[in-house]
Amino acid sequence: MRVRQVDQREQGARGISRRGVGGVPEPVRSIVVQVGEIIQLAARVLHSALRYPRGYWRDVVDECYVLVKKGLVPSFATVGFFTFVVSAGAYGILSRLGAEHLMAQFTLTISIREVVAFMAAMVVAGIMGTAITADLGSRVIREEISAFRVLGLDAERLLVVPKMLALVVMTALLAVVSVAAVVACGALVGTVAGDVSFAAYWDSLLRNITAPDLVNLAVKTALMGFVIGVVHSYKGLNVSAGPEAVGRAVNQSVVITFIGIFIVNLGMNAFSLAMYPDMNVLR
Repeated sequence: MRVRQVDQREQGARGISRRGVGGVPEPVRSIVVQVGEIIQLAARVLHSALRYPRGYWRDVVDECYVLVKKGLVPSFATVGFFTFVVSAGAYGILSRLGAEHLMAQFTLTISIREVVAFMAAMVVAGIMGTAITADLGSRVIREEISAFRVLGLDAERLLVVPKMLALVVMTALLAVVSVAAVVACGALVGTVAGDVSFAAYWDSLLRNITAPDLVNLAVKTALMGFVIGVVHSYKGLNVSAGPEAVGRAVNQSVVITFIGIFIVNLGMNAFSLAMYPDMNVLR
């Protein structure tokens, strides 16, 4: 009975969201409707996960294991290579200005604050998010989702909640791994290829990194993981029909996720810098 009520509320909410923008021109209306339905899906998933926090943790662990196996090396390699290239160019500029000692501050500001979360989230979206959309879309085409509802099962709780929680947890953990790659590559450029001692680099890094930086990184990556899970699950559950529709849904979900991650990254950085202006102070 509870599952039927959830399904009825879902259909009613979709109807209200579509009727509420009936006078909006079509290109804008479809975007507004999709955003509204994505927010509704996020609210339903959060309600299900928080109100009944049992029965899905084994699936969450399984999803986390898959993401670690597939995303650990790509995340480390992508962020590390980017940091190495950017740090090499930055060291050349800083050395000409006689400011090699600012190498650690550059690594912290450019990489940890801006690049790590964004690139780690995009790796997760490209590896796990697309797989979620394809999996749910295939289930819709095979009418497995309809079969769940006929049997009185909550498809969103069984399929979406574990994947979303795994994405939230693992996006944050992969960001930590990416931070290690950033520190290692920055130290490699500054100390091995450059004239900065490892002790000076490490001392500058520890003096400039702050607790708000770390909290901002953790919260930001968790929000990005949530956005990835919501968007890709929504696109997978709303596939129309046919394999081509699944492919289009995967492509659309990646684009929407990119925009959402960019907005979250920009908003969280602006909020943290507004709340803690000392993050920009050189120490």
